[in-house]
Amino acid sequence: MVMIEGDTTISLANSGFMKLSGYSREEIEGKMKWTDFVVPEDLEKMIEYHYERRRDESKAPTQYEFRFIARDGSIRAILLNVNVIPGTGKSVASLLDITERKQVEEALQKSEEEKRLVLESTIDLVVYHDRDQRVIWANRAACDSLGMEPGDLVGRHCYELWHRSDKRCVGCPVKKALKTGESHNAEIGTPDGRMWLVRGYPVQDEKGQVTAAVEFATDITERKLAQEELEASRQQMRALSARVLAAQEEERTRISREIHDELAQALTALRFDLTSLRRHPPKNSDILAGKLRNMDDRIGETIRTVQRISAELRPGMLDDLGLVSAIEWYSRDFQERTGIKCGLKVEPEDFTLDTGRSTTIFRIFQEALTNVARHASATRVRVNLQKSPEKLLLKLTDNGQGITARQASSGKSLGLTGMRERARLWNGSVTIKGTEGKGTHVLVEIPLSEASADGAAK
Repeated sequence: MVMIEGDTTISLANSGFMKLSGYSREEIEGKMKWTDFVVPEDLEKMIEYHYERRRDESKAPTQYEFRFIARDGSIRAILLNVNVIPGTGKSVASLLDITERKQVEEALQKSEEEKRLVLESTIDLVVYHDRDQRVIWANRAACDSLGMEPGDLVGRHCYELWHRSDKRCVGCPVKKALKTGESHNAEIGTPDGRMWLVRGYPVQDEKGQVTAAVEFATDITERKLAQEELEASRQQMRALSARVLAAQEEERTRISREIHDELAQALTALRFDLTSLRRHPPKNSDILAGKLRNMDDRIGETIRTVQRISAELRPGMLDDLGLVSAIEWYSRDFQERTGIKCGLKVEPEDFTLDTGRSTTIFRIFQEALTNVARHASATRVRVNLQKSPEKLLLKLTDNGQGITARQASSGKSLGLTGMRERARLWNGSVTIKGTEGKGTHVLVEIPLSEASADGAAK
């Protein structure tokens, strides 16, 4: 599966596409176009279909077949399914390698024995039907998948294979192929929860009369699940982006309010004192000294306010003294602000870490403690930060009410989603488990042996 930005650029590619193409993720994403993988003779037709689908998705074909060029020069037959994401300028394309099936189709032109050898060796389900849609012959893959022996399949109606009942299949591709003399396809679900791409091809005699139909079925369950996961992930990303924008606005509002309420008032008071001294300079040196001391106290308070606001935005010690010092400082500050005891253990006692990973761990640590303060009803939290040559571990355990499995896995919790996304930038992970009445355990793992191209400081 790939996501296409604009007209041609591939912005995301899954592992299946990398395996098919022979290129790495870094070589594909943002650098290659989908047209780079199309055989030149098929390109004009593919571009025509592409723009036709962007103009009016309802009128364009939902699936196309084309020849795919891999890195090593090999050519594969591909069934392409494209979905346009409205209003985004993006498309999601799923590619199904049907090379074996095409080879089977070509083999149908050869001798019956050659046909059987090929059909028996393919992983697709292959079934022959007569004019009444009843089974004449099925390959071993079909028998194994349907849990029947060849003798049990012969004579059965095609809808019995998929629905395991007398339920008529709406839009049956075999029935359409027999009726129209053209190939048809449909997606069919079976009672065991699997999804199949079923294609029906007519078989004609020497006079061109349709005498039978051959049915090919490919298990597309994983592909459908991947599409659903992609859609869920896309919705999560939209929600996370909205959360980030809202958080930025909240932070700007908070900073603006603090600057107005604290800094502006302090500076206004200093200005009044200076104006008073300029207009009515005291003749008594003791009075002058008292006013100067008062002004000096206000200046000190203003400096501390600036330092506090600056530290909340980004602790200077994270850059100056490193991750360990920043986490020690934040743990003390958290305990003072919330009254929740925060015990910290670091192994080894001090170590250095690159800026990107330090920022990631610190932000995850902040979010985890924020969740403890907001939701855990805890009185104590233990923090353990461990560094080994292979990875960095951050463990947080509280004694609160305990997060449920549903809450921990919910994509609606944008704070938890943000923690996981930060860890993924470094090929890391965040595991969250809770026990009712006994607290919540958070484990963050960030590998140190392999850098991530996306893991820049944020």
